[in-house]
Amino acid sequence: MHLMTVVERLREARKKADLTGAELGKLAGLSGGVVSMIESGNRKDPSGSTVAALAKVLGVSADWLLTGAEPEPTEEQIRAAVAAARENKGAA
Repeated sequence: MHLMTVVERLREARKKADLTGAELGKLAGLSGGVVSMIESGNRKDPSGSTVAALAKVLGVSADWLLTGAEPEPTEEQIRAAVAAARENKGAA
């Protein structure tokens, strides 16, 4: 059994949401290259606030994103959270 890394969980959730790294970063209020840097391994230890922002947009817990300790979220859950994040960004 293969245990996914934070990089793999982030990439998988982002792909389920049908987002580019730049789109996810923007929705999370992060600079454009942050998600790419995390996914490529160039930013090995993202801050708690970065993880929390990404998790919120993706509708996953920071704990799942970091450790995979909780059940994997469904594509429907992730897409619903992203739709809500887009609505909130539009209203801001």
